[in-house]
Amino acid sequence: MDNVDTEEMPKDFKMPKDFKMPSMDELMKMVDSMKGLSEEQREKLREQFVKKAGFQNPFADGENPSQGLDMTSAATAFEMITLVIYLIMVISFISVFAFFGYKLYKSLTEKERKREEKLKAKQSKKKK
Repeated sequence: MDNVDTEEMPKDFKMPKDFKMPSMDELMKMVDSMKGLSEEQREKLREQFVKKAGFQNPFADGENPSQGLDMTSAATAFEMITLVIYLIMVISFISVFAFFGYKLYKSLTEKERKREEKLKAKQSKKKK
């Protein structure tokens, strides 16, 4: 409600408390459902809405800006991409820790094995 252009509203106009600004898709559906408008008038109205909102749908074709993916799909796709990137980062982080943990374990067990062999060799030398 903060981004409503109040310059064009009459001074005595009161905004209803439960007013919800329609989304771009809802506006485009309203334009499509208007009767008595030619296709050219609808297209002009769509272009004015898009221009006024400062919104360019990157998935729309040049002829019809209301076509293509809606913003909810684009937002969901963006969230999914972000989630995948975070998952890859977490998996990489865990993999690095697992790799170095494994190397530390192998090093310590190898050291322990060599110490035991040395001790056995020393004991066998003592017996002789």
